[in-house]
Amino acid sequence: MDKTLVVGFKVKGNLRFLSHHDTMAMFQRAFARAGIKLCYSFGFNRRPKLSLPLPRSVGMESDAELVCAVVSFDESGLDTEQLKERICRQMPEGCEITDIELISGKVRYRPVSAVYVFPLADAAGEERTGAAVAGLRQALATGEGIVVLRQGHGTKPTRKTDVSGYIDSIEREANGFAVRCNITACGTVRADEILQLLQIDISDLSGPVKRKSVEWRQN
Repeated sequence: MDKTLVVGFKVKGNLRFLSHHDTMAMFQRAFARAGIKLCYSFGFNRRPKLSLPLPRSVGMESDAELVCAVVSFDESGLDTEQLKERICRQMPEGCEITDIELISGKVRYRPVSAVYVFPLADAAGEERTGAAVAGLRQALATGEGIVVLRQGHGTKPTRKTDVSGYIDSIEREANGFAVRCNITACGTVRADEILQLLQIDISDLSGPVKRKSVEWRQN
């Protein structure tokens, strides 16, 4: 019987520069070396039933990544700790497996919210960002629109987009700001757009932007 293997993991260091495609390939190779049999789609161009439900931007660290794979197991009595050990041995530096779950049948996960942390260097842009945060909080409280210029894909033009429905809260942390974002079927707000809204320059950051946590729902 097919099962869904759900693996939670962290990304840090140089591995944060892996693209979405390269991250998928990394797990496909790691699962193969760990002796995990992936299920494939049918047809001429067969693909592994492997997914990253919330793609990560290149350059971003994360404490809350998830990869799901439909797998077939011939082994009986295999527990998740044994499986975790086998997978951990195949992962490169910068990828830490945090937990795994093996679920009977085919299941899918979808993100409903995520928290991003923007670390600031000491006093870097403090006054500018503080004023921007105050304005954003007021807009959220009064129901005003929060508009960003969203770059279109390919030849599509840049357009104005109201992202107020995607921003849940903005909190001050010891080393920067944490922004909780809503994720819906219609979309979400991007990390680079949050930087614009907070008026944070790349030079103001003391380190990489991090996805701190994600709330998942199972379909």
